[in-house]
Amino acid sequence: MTIGVLIEEIFLKVNGDKPSPDGAVMRSDIRAMLPAAINYAMDTAYNINLKIEGDRDYPSEFYTVFEDVAIVRTERLPYIALMAGTVPLKGGAGVRFVYDDCGNQYGPVSDADMGSIEYYSKLTPGMGWYRKKDGKLILYGVNPLAATINYQAITKVEDLDDTDEAPLQAGSENDVLMLLINWFSNKLPYNTLVNTRDTNAADV
Repeated sequence: MTIGVLIEEIFLKVNGDKPSPDGAVMRSDIRAMLPAAINYAMDTAYNINLKIEGDRDYPSEFYTVFEDVAIVRTERLPYIALMAGTVPLKGGAGVRFVYDDCGNQYGPVSDADMGSIEYYSKLTPGMGWYRKKDGKLILYGVNPLAATINYQAITKVEDLDDTDEAPLQAGSENDVLMLLINWFSNKLPYNTLVNTRDTNAADV
């Protein structure tokens, strides 16, 4: 289901299936809340998959491949600028399959392991590490000859167009629909069945 279809379904339901200028909820209101609802549904699906199947992976069709992203080398640490915002998933799963043009792979490093990153870099030659921060992937243990990075990422909902597929596991679309329909219905100051009568028309 695309982002645009999700928004339209919610828009119709919370406005009594009769869109009107008098409607209390606009499409822009729904788009603003959509990222939170989709992130919640993705997190729920992850927990279910982990509990039932022990599967920590998200469906591959949710990921976009970014190739030949230039490594920026600084006096401190090399990094790449992420080409799009990423969904903040458990374990940094919003980004995966990071590797450079020399064939070296990179794994995520947690805040807790930052003090041991030099140790890990020496322990695993040919393996680098990255830390996602401020729209960048900070790189550790980079091959001096490496010039570019390739990676996969799930683009955050705020950066998706109406024609893009929502990153929702099959079966979880209805969760997002009901979550936002209930949210907006409870926030309305009056009945969700919108009065479509023309207020400028003369009484009969």
